[in-house]
Amino acid sequence: MDQDRTTYLIVPHADRARARALGAQYDGVIKRWIVPPGAGVPLAAFAPWLPPVLSALRRGVVQARAVPARKPKPVTNKQCARCLCEKPVADFGLDRTMKDGRRSLCKPCRLESCREWRRANPDIFRASKAKYRRAHADAEKARKTAYRLARRKQRDAAMTAHAFQRVSVNVHA
Repeated sequence: MDQDRTTYLIVPHADRARARALGAQYDGVIKRWIVPPGAGVPLAAFAPWLPPVLSALRRGVVQARAVPARKPKPVTNKQCARCLCEKPVADFGLDRTMKDGRRSLCKPCRLESCREWRRANPDIFRASKAKYRRAHADAEKARKTAYRLARRKQRDAAMTAHAFQRVSVNVHA
C-alpha cells in the first residue's frame, strides 16, 4: 500500500534508527518525522509511530466525517481592551491580522496610546519623522507650498476685509 502524500510520524528518540531503516525521514525545517510520498513501504509498518487519530483512521476504527464550516456571527458591538467600554464596531480601526478584522482598542484609546508612546519615545519618533521627510522630500515640499499659498490667500482676504471695515467705519464717522 503506497501513499500519495506525506505522512507525519511521532517517533521517540530511542526508535529513530528503526524508523529510518523503514524509510522514514527527519525534516529539520519543520522538526518532524515524515514518510515521504512514494516511500515504497506500507504505512502499516509505521503503525507504532502514527498519530493516534491517523492510526485509527488507517485501521478503519474511526470514520472521517466532514465538519460543516461555521458561519461567523455578525458582530455589532465590541469591548475596548483599554477603557473596557462596549462600543459599536465602527469605533474600532481596521486590522487584517485580528480575527474580527478590527483593532482591540477603540479609536480614542488608540489615539491616546499613540500619544503616550510618542511622549515616552521622543527620539525614536523624531528619527522616524525625519526618515519619512527624507524619503518623501518632493511631496513634503509640495504640501508646504500649497499650505503657504492657502495661508497667504486667507491672510490677504482677512486683511482686505479688515481694511474695508476700517475704511467703512471712517467713512461713516
